[in-house]
Amino acid sequence: MSAYLDGEYGEKDIYLGTPAVIDKDGIQKVVELPLDSREQETLINSASVLRETTANGMTKAGLLNYLWK
Repeated sequence: MSAYLDGEYGEKDIYLGTPAVIDKDGIQKVVELPLDSREQETLINSASVLRETTANGMTKAGLLNYLWK
């Protein structure tokens, strides 16, 4: 399940695969599991790679400047 993070795991403004409580209306709550330092570092790195890859793809498609004007 990918869920929008708004401070969970120290990340904001990104969708990442994480456990969440869902119901008929969608995601109700992100379940923030305890992570050790290695797991937290890996999650932060994954978020960084995802942001960079998304920005590069949107730039190549000519969408980055359009969306962030």
